[in-house]
Amino acid sequence: MNPARSLGSAVASNSFNDHWVYWVAPILGGVIAAVLYKFLFSPFRNAIPIDEAVNELLQDGDMIVIPKDYFTGRSQQKIQTVNSQL
Repeated sequence: MNPARSLGSAVASNSFNDHWVYWVAPILGGVIAAVLYKFLFSPFRNAIPIDEAVNELLQDGDMIVIPKDYFTGRSQQKIQTVNSQL
């Protein structure tokens, strides 16, 4: 049910009887599919939030924390500065 294709046929024949079905049905079907996926089939519905997962990993000691500026090189400069002061 392609709304654009049905609109072209309706305009060509100048007949718009029950044409609303071709617009409402796909939209309503999409909304119903999204709701079903969200509440019935969602693979993430039992997942814990990211903050809680990170805190759990940090408490267990299973995660290494990398500073946000690690890849910019600024943290290396700080480490060299601290090492040179020792």
